[in-house]
Order: sequence, then C-alpha cells, then structure tokens
Amino acid sequence: MLVKEYKIENTLIKIHDDAYIDKTQEDIQIILNRIASIARKEG
Repeated sequence: MLVKEYKIENTLIKIHDDAYIDKTQEDIQIILNRIASIARKEG
C-alpha cells in the first residue's frame, strides 16, 4: 500500500508499507540499511 509520495528535485519517492508485512524489527532494519547504502552510492 502506498503510504507517502513526494519529490526531491528530479526524484520521485514512493513509500510503500508492504515491504514490512510479516517482517521482524531486525528484518526491517536490514532493509532500511540497504536503502541507505544504495542512496549513498547514488548521491
């Protein structure tokens, strides 16, 4: 389910909560760490 959508410069960011369904807090932290790592490489 789409939770939030916003734009930063030319980047459209869509936040969905379905990635977290049936995940532990540890699983969620791994996902967030991976997203942060990708974002740092892109910037």
